[in-house]
Amino acid sequence: MLGMEERARAQAYRQLASVARAGLPLAGTLERLERTRAGRWLSGVRAALAAGEDVGGAFARAPGVGVFEAAVVEAGSTAGALPEAFEDLADLCEERARAKARAVLALAYPLFLLHAAVFLPSCGTLVAEHGGLGAYLLETLLPLLGLYGAAAALWACFALLGRVRPRLREKLLLSVPVVGAMVRAGALAVGLRALGVLYRSGVPLGRSLARAAEATPSLLLREVFDRAASAVSRGEDLAQAFAREGDLLPGDVRDLVATGSRTGELDTMLERAAGLMKERAAAARTLLLVLLGGGAFALVAVFVAVRVIGFYADLYSGARLHPF
Repeated sequence: MLGMEERARAQAYRQLASVARAGLPLAGTLERLERTRAGRWLSGVRAALAAGEDVGGAFARAPGVGVFEAAVVEAGSTAGALPEAFEDLADLCEERARAKARAVLALAYPLFLLHAAVFLPSCGTLVAEHGGLGAYLLETLLPLLGLYGAAAALWACFALLGRVRPRLREKLLLSVPVVGAMVRAGALAVGLRALGVLYRSGVPLGRSLARAAEATPSLLLREVFDRAASAVSRGEDLAQAFAREGDLLPGDVRDLVATGSRTGELDTMLERAAGLMKERAAAARTLLLVLLGGGAFALVAVFVAVRVIGFYADLYSGARLHPF
């Protein structure tokens, strides 16, 4: 199942939110969850609680909990809003799971058409005079192996570039039409949502920015949040810090943050900006799917046309060689 780990994490956070809302101790629920697939990562939290840590400290010291998640739990515990903190984390985990599922499913249809473009036009080889199963497999598997080999080589080069020059790799990725817009908007949506959750939970703005940077999947946007955290720690306004980022942050995001800073509704404006970026990422993803599907369909049409033309060309040549 796509996004299984994130969905399991969300399920565990939902159960913890219910227990915290009922005012019951978390230790018993953690022990039960630890025995299930959904809560194996909570063993470190339960051990820290048993050692005398409070909830925030237990999540901060558990090896299976990310820094951002620990910060949300710690803020919720300090502000007396632990159930809300768990619910926010459950929502974020479910969003990540849905994003992964959409990314994989978006590729399913183009890949199906690509395989159809290789396998279907060659079916005539199975019944041809000098064909058969061996010839058919040779005619279809070799092109597929070539395509998969080229894709694997490109992926290896992309991964190597990420280890050697991560900033360059991301700049190249963001420069790709449609793909760059999807990656940028999706990463910014995650960072803004994390920032809004932390700030609403009572975490100081500078620390919220630093933690949001850790939750942001894009290196360049992570640096944006880090620079903003440094600026806020020097006493600057968040709107001013974001205004200096230029094209890295869309104008409407900067405007929403400026409005939130001016009206005292920064958490609300951050949620709105995150929703806006999420919608743009979804629109770019839909466009990418249409382009990939159209390209794959065109490839199928070309393959079929080549096979049909080749069939009639052979038929015409045979007719000329053997008119009677």
